[in-house]
Amino acid sequence: VYNFYNDVNNNFTLDTSDTLYSTPISLGDVFNANPNHQINLIVKLQVPTNVNPGITDVLTITATLDPTDPAKLNLTAQVTDTTNVINIGSGSLRLLAAHAL
Repeated sequence: VYNFYNDVNNNFTLDTSDTLYSTPISLGDVFNANPNHQINLIVKLQVPTNVNPGITDVLTITATLDPTDPAKLNLTAQVTDTTNVINIGSGSLRLLAAHAL
């Protein structure tokens, strides 16, 4: 299960000021009102306690710029996040995550 949060204070840490998204995210009018708008997302992956080491999860997030002006092109960007579950001994599990733009 994934939860998506807006990293309100841009500290790359999930804390009480960050807001949970429950619907698609809209950045508003990025061509005119917010030409330099950016958003930092924190993705929280809830891993079941009975997951086996060696499991890999891949999440791809797609952002699409869909202008209302037909003279402007649609733009799409994707970010992929990979999480691997590994056994570190003594019955402990560690989650390793990496992402790329």
